[in-house]
Parts: sequence; C-alpha cells; structure tokens
Amino acid sequence: MGFEKSVSTLLMVVFPPSDTIYGKTGEPHKDLLGEPYHPLLQASMHIRAATTADIPQIRLLAHEIWHAHYPSIITVEQIHFMLEWMYSPAEIERQLREGPHWEIAELHGQPIAFTSYGIESDGRVKLHKLYVATAHQRQGIGRELLAHVMTQAARLGGNEVWLQVNKRNTSAIEAYTKAGFHIEKEATFDIGHGFVMDDYIMCKRTAAS
Repeated sequence: MGFEKSVSTLLMVVFPPSDTIYGKTGEPHKDLLGEPYHPLLQASMHIRAATTADIPQIRLLAHEIWHAHYPSIITVEQIHFMLEWMYSPAEIERQLREGPHWEIAELHGQPIAFTSYGIESDGRVKLHKLYVATAHQRQGIGRELLAHVMTQAARLGGNEVWLQVNKRNTSAIEAYTKAGFHIEKEATFDIGHGFVMDDYIMCKRTAAS
C-alpha cells in the first residue's frame, strides 16, 4: 500500500468504562495532555491526505486559529506576514505537489484540523504544522493527530520527529512536553521584513528508532 493510501485513517478508540471517563465530581478525567476524554468524538474523526480542493478550507482554519491564538505571542503585523507567507494558495499548492505531506482531519465530514510533515535526508521527520480549530480544541483532537503523525513517521522509517515552537507559546510547549517531546535547542530565524521566529526545537524518538 502506498503512502498516500496508508495515511487515510479512521481513528478508532476503545471506549473505557464510564468510571474511567468521569470522576466522582462528574467532571471528565483528563488525558496526559490535560485534555478531557471525548471517546465518541475521537472515534468518528477521519484523517485523509489533503488535496488542492482543500486549500480554501486550510486557509480559513489557519486564519481563524492564528488570529485567536497568536496575538499574545507575536504582533498582529507578523501574524499577517506569516499567514501570507506560509498559507498563500500558491505556497500550499506547491507543497501539496512537492512536499511536505499535508493531511486534513474531519469530523462528520467537516474539516476541523490539519497537519503537515515530511521525512528529511537525515532520517528525521519534521512536523511543520499541527492545528486544530478553536471550537474543537481541548477535546483530545490534537493528541490523536499528534499520535497519528508519530505513527506515520515510524512507517516512513523516521527515527525522530522534530518541530519548531515559539518560546512564548507556553501552552504548545507544555502539550508537546507532556506528549514526550523535549527541548533540543534554541533557534532564531530571520524571516525578513523585520520579523524573526524565536523558537525552541523540540524532538521525540519514534517507534522506528
């Protein structure tokens, strides 16, 4: 089975007993990322390869998520610059054609998240993007999508997954740390127009290593 076919995945979960989902207070237990269990939601999530037809929806999701999350981390001007730089129709189309691999996560046929990743010459897999629509955050979607990427990275023969995260993006750093990633080093990238990306490089070994 080719890679394009193997990544189209219906996420199935084993439903735990109700007393493992809800505590004595009636509040749902949380997973290792601090997200509450939503087994029915996660069981019906479908991950598939993105196509050019998905470009408008990817752009909508990116704009919604970035404008909701990043104003406290980088300036609005940098948000606008980076969205146009990384999410222009031409750039997404180029990446869909040349790599890295893009995927869409759907719930009941509606796109709710996306990710992109690709294996590099050193045998490591870079996780370029992993974003979940604001209405579906804190529901375990990000955890499932990250686990999917780790599985696919191992299938590609990747020995490690690595990513960049802004040093001020504390919620993302905490989530990736809880998922088993560690900070490898600091890195600053001049992206032009007076803007920089001041990041941590985080990484985690795959099952293939």
